[in-house]
Amino acid sequence: MKDTTVTAQFRVDPLTPLRGNNGEELSLKEDGESIYILAWTTTPWTLPSNTALCVGPKIDYVAVRGNNPYSG
Repeated sequence: MKDTTVTAQFRVDPLTPLRGNNGEELSLKEDGESIYILAWTTTPWTLPSNTALCVGPKIDYVAVRGNNPYSG
């Protein structure tokens, strides 16, 4: 079986304010740490044209601190 799925990391601009459901500013990172949004796709041939992600105020998101096995 051949797997054609891809998970891509999109780094969040450090100047972008992150806000919670009540509008409060969130601090999700420690000094020098970057935040990424992960996008999973079954159509990896579309990745060259994907330059941004859309997020919405009425969608629940989860912040997870993890370890990237490829970059450490």
